[in-house]
Amino acid sequence: LRSVDEIDRRLEDHIARGVDVIKIATTHGDLGFQDAKPDLPEAWVREIVRVAHEHGLKVTAHSYGTEGDWAAVRGGVDGIEHLVNVPHELPDDLIQAIKERGIYVCPTLSGSAYTVWNVLQAPDQLFEDPDLVANVAVDVRKQLYLTLRVLKLPGVARLLLGQPEPMRQWERWYQQSLRNTGKLYRAGVPLIFGTDTPFAFGNFFHSVMNEVRALKLAGLPNEAILRMATSEAANALGIGDRVGTIETGKVADLVLLDGDPVSDIEALGRVELVMKEGRIVYRRDPNAR
Repeated sequence: LRSVDEIDRRLEDHIARGVDVIKIATTHGDLGFQDAKPDLPEAWVREIVRVAHEHGLKVTAHSYGTEGDWAAVRGGVDGIEHLVNVPHELPDDLIQAIKERGIYVCPTLSGSAYTVWNVLQAPDQLFEDPDLVANVAVDVRKQLYLTLRVLKLPGVARLLLGQPEPMRQWERWYQQSLRNTGKLYRAGVPLIFGTDTPFAFGNFFHSVMNEVRALKLAGLPNEAILRMATSEAANALGIGDRVGTIETGKVADLVLLDGDPVSDIEALGRVELVMKEGRIVYRRDPNAR
């Protein structure tokens, strides 16, 4: 987009192709050293939201910085992706505005600070974690391992990234992302579950369990995490009348686990059976473990 005048035509083209949701980027991405640069002004966001809502579509915004956050919030989006993964505390007035507008936030800790920091701390997991070994190509793991080892050499990360203390900054980014997530939860902001599927791993299961563990570290109770992935996610998508809870008249989408995730959240990693619209689409091989 070069101007607000292009929005209607471009968006109508996408809608004509049958898109289900509109995602915009109010900031760039970032490596956690500072807020990402803003991309879309508030007036543009507002026009995108207006057109999308006229067609019954929801709008969610990718944002890694306060200026982009406010453009999304004041522009009227329905959701914000990432948000918490910034190296500073989220402002109280921003959190209050998000809550008052009922905007859903998807933290994506697994796709950002949590995974970055944890793989920096333990690069050997690329060859020791059975899930990564089984699902991520060995060439991808070798390249990532080499990159991590180089970054951890004294002075290399500082030279390559142009930051005075990159490791300490990354740790602060990681810790702050957890604190921000807990702060949103305690404030009553509606949260939903999502991983952003880290490109380095490209493994959905691994990303899901990383997200679960990160949310636990952020202080969220098991019940809240389960709601984020089920009923809250369905409501955010506007399909809570059909899926998200086990009720008469709703679609039979079920996951059976070996264990009770309310008391042991790690049970989410022990999937026995998956049912989609009443049909079994996955059943664990009893000889697999």
